[in-house]
Amino acid sequence: MDPRNLLIFIQGLSNRPSSAAWLLKEYKESLPNRFRFFVWITKDQESAEERAKDLKFFFKQPVVIYPNRFTLPYVHMIPDAEISAERISTLFEILEMGKEEEIHIITPVRAVMEYTVPKDVLNAGLEYLEEGEEVDRNAIERWLVESGYEQNRRVEKVGEFSKRGDILDIFPPRTKFPLRIIFFGDFIEEIRTFDPETQRSVGRVKQWFLLPCIEVFFNKDLVGPACEQLLMRAESIGWSSEDVVTIMNSLREGIIEENVLSLLPILYNRPETLLDYIGDNALFIMDDVSSIIEEATIFWERANSAYNDAKDKLPPPIGSLEEYILPVDGLKDAFKKRPIAICKKEVSLEKTLFEIHIGQRDTVERIPKAPLELTPPTNISIISSTGKGKESIAPFLEHLNNRIRDGERIIVSCSNEKTVKRISSLLSISPEHQLLGLDSSLKAPIEILPDDPGIYLVEGELSSGFSIVEKGITFLSEDEFLGTPKERKKKSVSRTKARKIAPVELEELAPGDIVVHRDFGLGIFRALETVEAGGIPGEYLLLEYRDGDKLYLPVDRIGLLQRYKGLEDKVPRLDKLGGTSWELTKKRVKKAILEIANELVDLYALRQVQRGYAFNPPDAMYHEFEADFPYEDTADQKRATFEILKDMESPKPMDRLLCGDVGFGKTEVAMRAAFLAVENGKQVGVLVPTTLLAEQHERTFRERFKRFPVKIAAISRLKSRKEQREILEGVRNGSVDIVIGTHRLLQADCTFKDLGLLIIDEEHRFGVRHKERLKQLKKNVDCLSLTATPIPRTLQLSLLGIRDLSVIETPPRDRRPVKTFLSEFDPPVIKDAFRRELERGGQIFYVYNRVKGIERMAEKLKALVPEARIDVAHGQMDESKLEDVMVRFIRGEIDCLVCTTIIESGIDIPSANTMLIHRADTLGLAQLYQLRGRVGRGAEQGYAYLLVPDIAKIPKDARKRLMAVLEMETKGGGLTLAMEDLKIRGAGNLLGTAQSGQIAKVGYDLFLELLKEAVDELKGVPPEESIHPEVNLKVPAYIPEEYCKDVSERLRLYRTISQCRDSQELEEKRAYLSDVYGPIPVETENLFAITELKLLLKKIHCVRLDEQHTKKDTRFILTFDEKGPPNLEKVVNFVKSGKGSLMPDGRLAITTSFSMLKEILRGLD
Repeated sequence: MDPRNLLIFIQGLSNRPSSAAWLLKEYKESLPNRFRFFVWITKDQESAEERAKDLKFFFKQPVVIYPNRFTLPYVHMIPDAEISAERISTLFEILEMGKEEEIHIITPVRAVMEYTVPKDVLNAGLEYLEEGEEVDRNAIERWLVESGYEQNRRVEKVGEFSKRGDILDIFPPRTKFPLRIIFFGDFIEEIRTFDPETQRSVGRVKQWFLLPCIEVFFNKDLVGPACEQLLMRAESIGWSSEDVVTIMNSLREGIIEENVLSLLPILYNRPETLLDYIGDNALFIMDDVSSIIEEATIFWERANSAYNDAKDKLPPPIGSLEEYILPVDGLKDAFKKRPIAICKKEVSLEKTLFEIHIGQRDTVERIPKAPLELTPPTNISIISSTGKGKESIAPFLEHLNNRIRDGERIIVSCSNEKTVKRISSLLSISPEHQLLGLDSSLKAPIEILPDDPGIYLVEGELSSGFSIVEKGITFLSEDEFLGTPKERKKKSVSRTKARKIAPVELEELAPGDIVVHRDFGLGIFRALETVEAGGIPGEYLLLEYRDGDKLYLPVDRIGLLQRYKGLEDKVPRLDKLGGTSWELTKKRVKKAILEIANELVDLYALRQVQRGYAFNPPDAMYHEFEADFPYEDTADQKRATFEILKDMESPKPMDRLLCGDVGFGKTEVAMRAAFLAVENGKQVGVLVPTTLLAEQHERTFRERFKRFPVKIAAISRLKSRKEQREILEGVRNGSVDIVIGTHRLLQADCTFKDLGLLIIDEEHRFGVRHKERLKQLKKNVDCLSLTATPIPRTLQLSLLGIRDLSVIETPPRDRRPVKTFLSEFDPPVIKDAFRRELERGGQIFYVYNRVKGIERMAEKLKALVPEARIDVAHGQMDESKLEDVMVRFIRGEIDCLVCTTIIESGIDIPSANTMLIHRADTLGLAQLYQLRGRVGRGAEQGYAYLLVPDIAKIPKDARKRLMAVLEMETKGGGLTLAMEDLKIRGAGNLLGTAQSGQIAKVGYDLFLELLKEAVDELKGVPPEESIHPEVNLKVPAYIPEEYCKDVSERLRLYRTISQCRDSQELEEKRAYLSDVYGPIPVETENLFAITELKLLLKKIHCVRLDEQHTKKDTRFILTFDEKGPPNLEKVVNFVKSGKGSLMPDGRLAITTSFSMLKEILRGLD
């Protein structure tokens, strides 16, 4: 039988995609042919990801996704590097694994139509590495550049490489961890894997296939013919000689960022599609052929429209549209030549369907032969079965037991091990009502179904559930089991590990940076210079002060130096070496800090003696409310909730600040506190600074509490006077449990019957008069303040014990990283971005940060996308008009909001998931970070487009900012830099805006040090010894340039070594250097030894160590501080032993060798 004539109907489905995966697994063996590839073609990328979950749940065979690009090849846009790497990885898996075993490929139809690298070119373009192999290192580095890898100082994301002496780090596609290749000459001595976050080795491999990172390779065999093709085509399509020369040079150098995919037709004689990789031994599976062809037609029409737009720009595309994208007729022809399976509940054999789309078929098969009855699962969720939280979980458990007695097997998919434990504990919460059968030991894939009736919790994801009536089996997704799927938010697949916001540290110094020296004040870092002093070479930081004064700071004293961090709009004045200005400045700042510290300590002491209400601990009803949360709590959320509930159970009134970025789950934690208060018969007031936030919180609270008997009201200017009167009366008589409002809640006519909890959102945005009223309200009630402004970790530690802080730094586990693109303002890009969002029912922000011209831009967008409802918002509008526009946008009455950066903080609109930022090159890093954070906070994938006039002409500094934004999800550095200004403002908001000025005078880090000292002093904590010993030894102690060539990296290493607090940390840092850079040179070992000496000297209050040589021996001279050594008796005994002598000026002289000095110093401690 010719398999090309085969048509298979997978019948009797439940209209749930997951049931098709199960049916194919169950009846695959009855297919008339054996297939190597099962190709599941979906309408879009999201459907492909959902399908992949189902296949991985049921099949042990490899399951891979071949994603579509998010850019058309000929638009002026930098392609998504992650998607390029994933496409290359999948093509390689098809070539390699497809030889040996069955493989499932899930792909959107758009991806099937996109031309890519031919399979013979990909095969030839692989680089094989093996331990013990002799290689040409220069050739490997050349291959990396030609294959799309970027050389960086540190390797942290796919597509990067770094070289350091005999070490080469590479992060290729198709691996969780990057590779570290250790060379011995030209031989590969070892191949390790390492953690990109810590940079430490974690494992070892014997060999590896390196894959290219891009679909367009630049090796010499391809570039020569490509240049010839370019010359042949250029004149006929209107390219200028300048354009030709530019592209030819870029081709030879292998460096093209934007528009790189436009070169496909000239680099490859015949680009190929996924169909060419798969060949004939494949079964193509679709839910509905007609809808797939319809989607393909829409894609082709849009691609054609964008192609015509691109032809009007200079230079136009080098190839025809058919050389970039397979036409729809070509797709149909491919379908007609291959076996097809259709997944539908009911199938009709309409003649036109086969003739038009997949051709006439001689062989029609059905699986299963006799249709099973597959239905959507019957309602079995915890929430819907517990009567809106009024009753305990007992009736639900009894309902499950009844179904188990009837012989049913209920299989619940759980996204991870934590969810398995969470649901298991929830089902075991009632000792009186035990389940008849509960098994939580299974993991996907489920190859054999359990025989016995019961509840089975399986670690693995399923997009949706279904029931097999004849077999008495019900499959449920996690969402369906915890709550009805339509009401619960969708979980999403995250490709990156959730990471905490990186703490602000001295990441790097660059020449020209302003620095703060603790003793000499503000200067400018000019360079890292090698200087020979007394015949001993060493590295020194050259600092320049006012009037050109210079200071050479030894690298081992870098701990006295901090990069100046002030607010962006404040330029500091440099100090003069030897002047008094710096000491006077520090005194003034210390005085101001002491005042704020006094106020904080007094307020905290007052709260300690006041009496409030001690709430009862959480009960079963509270736990049901908690279980209704659609997502798994992050560790930070759990800790914050625990801290808040403990405060509420205490008789002392709570006054806690909860910090966390928008979308990190602060509101959920606050709602749990509100629920506990209402359950205890108390009222809750939620105070917000704007009408918009009141509207937003009202929607959030109503949605979250809708299954529970809690009355929620919101009061703002959007409510009529009559509604306001009714709400205020409800607050007075106690019928309103939770009231949300602006400063209207602070007016005299708003009185609570029994207020128990006050939640304040962004308290620093309220005026002085409102804050006075707040103080009165706070006196005897529990108070929880929320802020989205980040609070520095050092400040959190400083305020420990005088201000109760809870911090949520980890984003939700299922948060998808926002896909970010750098593009020119190109009509095809704009149209595609708008239409993609509108088709999924979402909304769009278009950020245009100039009031002048914003209306013209809105009109331009209306002309490009006439179907979109577009309006404008900016800070110069009348306040009530601005609020009206924003409320209409929140309510979904506007599709696209053209606005200034007024939306960069505070507002949370889950349906707005696409943002285009006009002239992104003119905005700061912190602004770009905050703006992008407005999208992608719900279940939907977020998109951000950074639009610039000309990618090739972006200034260097602006380019660096934009690339940092593109990399923020996978690299910590850019994010850390973006957070600096925000955290300084956060410190100002928490301590009082006047403190921002004090921060500007001495820099952020020193300000926090001084604050900690002041707080410790007021709390009676003994001050930490601020001794920074000066060590003058006649040994070279530095990191040689040949060991670490990058100046910024050497400075970072000096800084981290100087920050080590004990010998264990020093040993860890030594191991880090040895791992990452190779064997440690003598000079660097000396640096470690001197740093360890300093730790020992600090313990014995020694401020200086000098080395003296005589003809006979070497002496080390110790100078103590004014307090003298802490253990004078040990020093006296040491002198008496004859091993040392006290000099007339009180210094201690020790005659010994450098190697023995450490042991002697330990004995003096």
